[in-house]
Amino acid sequence: MYNATAHLRELHAPGRKLCFYPSCGNRFLSPLLSLKSDVFVLSDYYARTPEGRRKFWGRIVREFASHGVPLTLYKATKSVRVAESRGKWLFLFFLDNNKTLERIAETGWQISQFVGLNDGCREGGNYECVHDEPFLGRLLAGMRDGADYFTDHSDILTTPNLPRSTRSHALYKSHFLHESGRLLLLSRILIIRGLTRKKAEDNNRSEPEVFQPPVCREAPSPAAWRSIEESAALELLKMIPFRTLQHTGIIAHYQVAAAVAETTAGRANQTRHASQ
Repeated sequence: MYNATAHLRELHAPGRKLCFYPSCGNRFLSPLLSLKSDVFVLSDYYARTPEGRRKFWGRIVREFASHGVPLTLYKATKSVRVAESRGKWLFLFFLDNNKTLERIAETGWQISQFVGLNDGCREGGNYECVHDEPFLGRLLAGMRDGADYFTDHSDILTTPNLPRSTRSHALYKSHFLHESGRLLLLSRILIIRGLTRKKAEDNNRSEPEVFQPPVCREAPSPAAWRSIEESAALELLKMIPFRTLQHTGIIAHYQVAAAVAETTAGRANQTRHASQ
């Protein structure tokens, strides 16, 4: 009998990277495989019946085909669909996000990339936000240092009551220290301008810009941020199809680190300023 957890464990090897996307839905998933990870673990508990799971997976297959991305089904069971695409593996678990996170932990993988976009918490499809406690604590425990953390909404990572505009990326905190001792350090901000409901699935008509925080992380003004070249923002630019209309088209890219990294970064900044 096929065991998806055992298969996932077999794929674990030094140098390989795993991406986790909870409450993934079945739209815009083909661009996900352009990220630098080798294995992609997705979870969604929306489809509870055999027919519902077939329809859910069928929409994913059609979306991949519409973008010319190959997708070969390897195994289909009640709880999972496993497929391969251009040497990368995709595991879609029809399970609760927490159950899927437990399966990842059982295999020895540490999460290298986390996609926390369109998770349904603001649309009624998920009972807990993937950026809130207690899920956040469980997630960070399973992430490796230097991991990518993508979000388009977070009550924990944003500063309330700031004026929202197309340059409201100052809304995101420069860093967040979790009680576990893990740090989330803001790395990049992606802004897609001119969003309208009519353009919800038309990426070609959007105008993406990527910004980097200033050297002095405490600088609160958006004017202190600087635009960066596309080559320095390729990984974040791949997330354009996952934007939501509710959050002004802004996607934040954080990196996960141990708390000691903040002290090291602070010393580096002080040295840099002293040399100027």
